[in-house]
Amino acid sequence: MPKPRSRLRLMLMLASTVLFGAVIAAGCVGMCRPAWYRPNSIDIAKLESDRDDLVRLGRDISDRLNHDDSIEFVLDEEQLNRLLVGRAEIWPDAGQWELEGVSDPAIDILDDGLRIGATTEAGGVRLVVSCVIRVEVDGDVIRVRCGSVGVGALPLPAQSLSRILLERLRQSDVLPEGAIDGGMIVLDNDWIWPNGKPRYRVAKITFSESSLRVRLEPLR
Repeated sequence: MPKPRSRLRLMLMLASTVLFGAVIAAGCVGMCRPAWYRPNSIDIAKLESDRDDLVRLGRDISDRLNHDDSIEFVLDEEQLNRLLVGRAEIWPDAGQWELEGVSDPAIDILDDGLRIGATTEAGGVRLVVSCVIRVEVDGDVIRVRCGSVGVGALPLPAQSLSRILLERLRQSDVLPEGAIDGGMIVLDNDWIWPNGKPRYRVAKITFSESSLRVRLEPLR
């Protein structure tokens, strides 16, 4: 039978081996590309039709809101991702929206929100970072929460990381003053459509697999 000191040394060796293996495994999982993350390349063949669909939707929204009517429309995940990757060709000012050090954004529509992912670089290693966004429409306000955060296929503590993200947003001019409330973003549900300047609100956002449905209502 091994002596107590030998048994202790053996246990420490086993523990250190398991810990080292766990760290290596976590690092590999963190560097893995999640199965859902499939950033698009620009689809030249569909770029013009996607732009036309977007212009048509904007025209329909303008027509309905300016005539004091509500409108409901569906946004498809595949088309959203094509618009996202082709944003510079569709919106000339899209370069102003770019985040430094982040590339290849992709959207995954879930049953209860959006998962947004992108590629970034840390220590010479390219990683996929992602965040699940949950949106709640509650009458006069819209609440936006960060549900979970991940690097590669490795989930991370969402609360601490969302605080860092919210603090960066607080220091920028992206959000109106006072929009960050605790661990979420709270926006006044009172908007102005640029064409004709009608006031409106988001009445409903419904998420389903691969699409989301939005209903807008005029504010009288």
